[in-house]
Amino acid sequence: MSRYRKLAINTLIYGIGNITSKLISIIMLPFFTRYLAQSEYGIIELLTTTLLIVMPLFSGNIVNALVRFTLDKDSDQDVILSNSFFVGVFGWVIMIFFYPLLSLFSFIKDFTLLFYIIFLLQVVEAVLKQFSRSINLNKVYMFSDILYATIFAVSGIVFIMILGLKVKGYLFAMIMGWIFNIFYIAYKTRFINRFKLKYINKKIIKEMLVFSLPLIPNSIFWWIIGMSNRYFVLYYIGLSASGLYSIANKIPTLITFLHRIFFTSWEISAIEEYDSKDKDVFYSKIFNLFYFFMINVVSCYISVNKFIMRFLVSPSFYSSWKYAPILVFATIFFSFATFLGTNYVASKETKKALTTTLLASLINIFLNFVMIPSYGLYGASFSLLISYFFLWVIRVFDTKRYIKIRYPFFRIVVSLIIVSLQLYLHYILPDKDFLVGAISLIFLIFISWSYFYEFVSFIWRKAKGFFTKF
Repeated sequence: MSRYRKLAINTLIYGIGNITSKLISIIMLPFFTRYLAQSEYGIIELLTTTLLIVMPLFSGNIVNALVRFTLDKDSDQDVILSNSFFVGVFGWVIMIFFYPLLSLFSFIKDFTLLFYIIFLLQVVEAVLKQFSRSINLNKVYMFSDILYATIFAVSGIVFIMILGLKVKGYLFAMIMGWIFNIFYIAYKTRFINRFKLKYINKKIIKEMLVFSLPLIPNSIFWWIIGMSNRYFVLYYIGLSASGLYSIANKIPTLITFLHRIFFTSWEISAIEEYDSKDKDVFYSKIFNLFYFFMINVVSCYISVNKFIMRFLVSPSFYSSWKYAPILVFATIFFSFATFLGTNYVASKETKKALTTTLLASLINIFLNFVMIPSYGLYGASFSLLISYFFLWVIRVFDTKRYIKIRYPFFRIVVSLIIVSLQLYLHYILPDKDFLVGAISLIFLIFISWSYFYEFVSFIWRKAKGFFTKF
């Protein structure tokens, strides 16, 4: 199987799982915004955001090492899995001793037990899920996304709507989703047969942690860039604004999931092709296609932003439409930066990923201090946009030492100007969204057509060859 075909098939498989699970999340969004107040949604957002930072910190970010080391040709998959699982669970035990520190946060103190349970389940599920991807059980990985979203949705209806448990009900629904997922993936990966205590090896753990530990501060810096502004919003504006901002961020997650679909399969291909002679050509083709696809998606979304927000959320959350397009624009720069970040993982030089994320996180903190007190949620949104943009630009130059991607700089600059102008007109000409969007899209398609044509032609040839067999 060619590398392009493998990447396309894996992306399709992951896409089915992600799209289905995301559709379930979209369907549930009006339900959650109806039965949860802005302040309650703000608490949920702070809890889940905090989990994003403590998980890599206390698990040693071992899931990243799990993927990379399992893909080594001479690795023992069962040994890598056993050591990864051990490190993850041991990290949860260590976190118990940090209870006095975590309890200082009021939004954690009221839900401490549930917070610890969710952390443990997330670590175990992450280890098993990433292992399934590493050993090419892609359909298992796909279905696990659907399973979690389904169990979470059903449980949410029971715990929130029927039992009226509000924030606790949301957390209970998460727990139920993780539990079902863990049992399913453990069964499919034959975890009971693979995991052996005798495989636990200090040398292997040390080798894996040397790879993954530098990614912990890297994850922290990522968190600072993407999540810290929510704490600034809480401090400067209040809990209700935090809830409103969290809803505005739900739309960018729809864009992020497109990136996640692709990135899940791309990371494997990037590692496998890193030592190939024509890797520069391969990386260049994939990035340029990915770039123009994402920039067109953002343009389409800005055109229908207010319509989507009016349809998805309750009236009390509708004003979040003002911030969603800025956050969506920011999201594509995040996706471009993470695309280039796979070079650090493929080369096993994870320490060098720290510099770029550190610079971007410092920019983000500075902008939060300056912009949020003066411009409120607009300031939070633009600080994220600027930080992700700088991170991408920095990595364009920094990753040249690994891969020499051929960027069509003129087309990239023109496309960014078009979308920026469309975003500006979205606010000053609110009744002309569809017209402005159509004009913008025509220009963008014209600029990017040569990249799409090559991809569409490839898909057409494969589809034609497939149907001629019947």
